[in-house]
Amino acid sequence: MSETEAKTQSVGARAASATLNYGLGRILPRIIGFLVIPLYAAVLTPSDYGTLDILAGAGDVLFIFMRLGVPGAVSRFYFEHREGPELRDYLTTIGWFQMTCSMVVGALAIAAWPLFSPAFLTGIPLVPLGLLVVVTASLLGASDIQRRIIQSREQSAYSSKLTIVMSVLQLALTVVFVAILKMGVYGMLVSMLIGATIGYAQATYYLAPDLKGRFRWPLLRDSLTYAAGTLPNQLIAQFAPLGNRALLASTRSMASLGLLSVASRFASPLSILTQSFSSAYLPIYFSLRKEDTEDSRQRIVTLTRLAWSFFLLATLGVLLVAPPVVELILPASYQQSARLVPWVALGSLAEFIYVLVSPEIFYAKKSWMPSIVSGTTAAVSLLTTFLLVDSLGPVGVALANVVALLASSIVGALMTRRLISLPVPWKAMSATAAVGLLFAGASFFTLQLNPLARLAVNGALWVGFLGLLLLRRDPLVDEVLQRLGRRRKAT
Repeated sequence: MSETEAKTQSVGARAASATLNYGLGRILPRIIGFLVIPLYAAVLTPSDYGTLDILAGAGDVLFIFMRLGVPGAVSRFYFEHREGPELRDYLTTIGWFQMTCSMVVGALAIAAWPLFSPAFLTGIPLVPLGLLVVVTASLLGASDIQRRIIQSREQSAYSSKLTIVMSVLQLALTVVFVAILKMGVYGMLVSMLIGATIGYAQATYYLAPDLKGRFRWPLLRDSLTYAAGTLPNQLIAQFAPLGNRALLASTRSMASLGLLSVASRFASPLSILTQSFSSAYLPIYFSLRKEDTEDSRQRIVTLTRLAWSFFLLATLGVLLVAPPVVELILPASYQQSARLVPWVALGSLAEFIYVLVSPEIFYAKKSWMPSIVSGTTAAVSLLTTFLLVDSLGPVGVALANVVALLASSIVGALMTRRLISLPVPWKAMSATAAVGLLFAGASFFTLQLNPLARLAVNGALWVGFLGLLLLRRDPLVDEVLQRLGRRRKAT
């Protein structure tokens, strides 16, 4: 084995191991959560899910304002401060800023809630629902800083264990307050507040050794300068979905929004995979770019191809399997969610393209570029939603999301080409995606079958696509076969 091949496999192993750890930390609790969806569906109406979706969007926007993008700078500036007093001063500075900003923004949010609720939150009252959302959002800052430090230190195994424990705890709280005590939306928010409080205590304990430094304004100034470029991107990324939700709820009903929310839960494995891969990929990409050799660039290309093929398989699996599962396990009031799942899954595929093409933007510290990407996404999303929501309802919103994410991926790719040129075989990767979509399209001929029969036929379609990749000797298949061969030799 050549040195280049060994290094490529090493990078692939790092990415695979970290993605697996991040993914396990997110997906195992989600699997448990997925299994209790029928339980929630028995006590929550589609309208309840819609209300929770609107409040979740409001919490996401508040969280961005409470951070002002500064904790996000930790992922980049961590590598410019050595472990020890220098890093402690930096993290102490960020920690104090985070806490102060959360308190100020939380107070302003409480005062402004009655003004914004009619337009963006469909009139949801401040007390008690709005107050619970504001307090919960203010407690999430410490966990966000901890997450970014863990990511930078490549402590993916620790991240996995922590996420599993906290998620199972959150799930237990939710089951108690929602399913057992039957407190509905209020119970869901109370359980989230308790979970956030416990998470805040745990993150503070983890960060304690890192927060014993001195507050230094120059360190905060550098992070604020970096955040100034990323903050508009983050705000736009959260305001656009909230606007789409408000449009759907006001044009159709809160129940329509709830159906879209449930469909997103069934497609959530794809978003988990995207987040997990992104968390694993960024440190590896930064490390390879710092080497900046022909060999390191080729390893980036190889990793891109492997990730693309794997995500295509995952997307096709959700497209084919999730809709009949929805029909099998959910009551009649939620059946319409099945036809929304494929559109949500396609949106995840479009988002994954951006994950593959965007790391160079952050490595080059072009923090203004993501704002342009997010602006494009928001404009396309809101315009397309406005045009389609009246006639297509939740399908129109999901379709608008696909179009917007494709637009953002194209813009991100064009920007990246200005910074670096990598020999990524996009034509071959696009051809593989087109074949996968043909297999997905074949599932429309199974719509007249009962859910169990559809599940069997669609599963066969997925296996057929996997077999086609095997025949074409897709890089992902080759990588898996090589690893299996090496394990046989080792044993």
